[in-house]
Amino acid sequence: MKVLLLNAGSSSLKCTLMESARRQVLASSLTDWAGSMTHYQYSRADHTERVEEEAPWKGHSEAVRRVLHDMMHASEVRKAVCVGLDCLGLEIDPSANAECKPDADVATRSSRGRIFVIATREDVTMLGEVLSVLADARRESQSPIGHIS
Repeated sequence: MKVLLLNAGSSSLKCTLMESARRQVLASSLTDWAGSMTHYQYSRADHTERVEEEAPWKGHSEAVRRVLHDMMHASEVRKAVCVGLDCLGLEIDPSANAECKPDADVATRSSRGRIFVIATREDVTMLGEVLSVLADARRESQSPIGHIS
């Protein structure tokens, strides 16, 4: 099982993606916005990819968004997520995976099923659900039935 660990400080965010069974770090990041600029670092455990930059954004939500983007677009992370799928006849194509852009099939031609990398916007879906719950709560609090004591 893959586990994403988040350590949120007052002006920083540390993220580590781990394979829990082997206790292996797959990727990690550190974002610090204590100064005038945000310092962002991301690296894969195998050191095949490393990003270090100053960014104009600040805050936990932007830091999480950036690290999730980097992890989703990391071929090694996708490869690690697919480990064990061969028992189902699913095979990931190393070259398609390495060159992958969102909304692509990274399975081999001989794979018994397809493996798709899909760009999603879960944040928009979650926001819609939160707004729906808040609207329901507001309607209940304004209902005459809700004020009977």
